[in-house]
Amino acid sequence: MRLCILGATGNSGRRIVSEAVARGHQVTALVRTAGALAATPNLNVGQMDFSDVGALENALRARDVVINAAGYVADGSRFTDLVGRIINATASALGPGGRFWLFGGAALLDVPGARGWASTCRACLRCMKRTAQTTTRSEQADSIGRCSAPAR
Repeated sequence: MRLCILGATGNSGRRIVSEAVARGHQVTALVRTAGALAATPNLNVGQMDFSDVGALENALRARDVVINAAGYVADGSRFTDLVGRIINATASALGPGGRFWLFGGAALLDVPGARGWASTCRACLRCMKRTAQTTTRSEQADSIGRCSAPAR
């Protein structure tokens, strides 16, 4: 399977990359900083400016699955803006047959001061419905592709 992992240099992202490569998937990791992750067999690494939706969309094309572990929920609106851009780029790049996982632990909590998260979460759910993604539980995260935040 052709996977693209965003947030591949963080704690969760590195574990996702490791597991995906170990299972024999063709993995592309998009990172903000060149040299932050070394390429290996089955792992291509590309540098990406996550604020450039067009470039992100192009990088996500021809993937079977996009997994997002990027962002830090305590960044408030910077986090919700980042996730929103990733969701929009993924929906456009993959179309109705693609699969998107929003991987998160604390990221899925309703955090005071992180205004706008609930609306971003709803956008994520709409994206997943469009891409026919089913939700999955994970021991290391509150959920994958599911938002437990109360609507505001």
